[in-house]
Order: sequence, then structure tokens, then C-alpha cells
Amino acid sequence: MAALRINRLQQQQQQQRHSRRSCLKQDRLKEKNRLAQRRFRARQKTMLEQMQVRMDDLAKQVEQGTVDLSSLRKENVLLRNIVQDQQKALLAAVAQQQEQGEALDTQDPDQQQQQQQQNDAAGMPVGTAKQLQQLQELYQAQIRLDEEQQAAAAAVAAAGDVQRM
Repeated sequence: MAALRINRLQQQQQQQRHSRRSCLKQDRLKEKNRLAQRRFRARQKTMLEQMQVRMDDLAKQVEQGTVDLSSLRKENVLLRNIVQDQQKALLAAVAQQQEQGEALDTQDPDQQQQQQQQNDAAGMPVGTAKQLQQLQELYQAQIRLDEEQQAAAAAVAAAGDVQRM
């Protein structure tokens, strides 16, 4: 019986040592998991902050693009109005020049020169070539402005798409 007691004591001691080891292993594992969770939460927080900063930057870009687009649209309307006014003035000048040409054909050279001086003094255009050139320049400026406006609208749309991601 004494041998049985000794054997039981030895088994109990082994079980206690084993249970202490397993408790230590479990404690180490729990601590390791806690540290891993902290690192993960820290990485997640950093990533979230970076995404928030990027989103704010993209929102500012979209806002600036919208302001630029609005400005370009206003400028576009203004230039269109200028082009239309120039076209009307050009058509009126051409019509007036044709009328004057018919009238000048019947006038003597002194009357023609006097009429030309009156037109110059009144600010009437001398020839339509210069006006046509100005009109073409305005038209080309309008085309460039339209292209810039389309590019700005596309940039705003692209920035909006990126922000939605």
C-alpha cells in the first residue's frame, strides 16, 4: 500500500506539473493573442486614418474641380456672347459696306473719300478681313474653352468616381 501511495503521489505531482505547464502555455498564448490583437487594431486604426486623409484630399479636389468647372462655364457663356455680338457686328458691317459700295459707285471720288473719312471717324470698320480674322480668333478661343471645360468635367467625374471607391 505504501507503494501505491507513493505511486499516486508521483502521479499527482506529475499532473500538477503538467497542469502548471499547460496553464503557463495558455497564459503565454493568451498574452501573445492580446499583443497580436493590439497590433492589428493599431494597424487598422492607422489605415483608417490614412483613408480618411485621402478621402478628404479627394473631396477637396472634387470641390476645386467643381469650382473650376463653374468658372469655365461662366467664361464659356461670356465668350459665346462676345462671338455672337461680333458676328452680328460683322454682318451689319458687311451689309453696310455693300450698301456703301453701291452708293460709292455712283459718287465721285471726292464724295467717296469724304464718306470713308466719316466711317473712320465713327469707328466703322474699314474692311471685313480684319473682322473675319478677329471672329476666327474668337471662335478658336471658344473651341479651346469648350475643350478645357470638357476636360475639367471629366476630371471632376473621375475624382468623384475615385472618392466613391
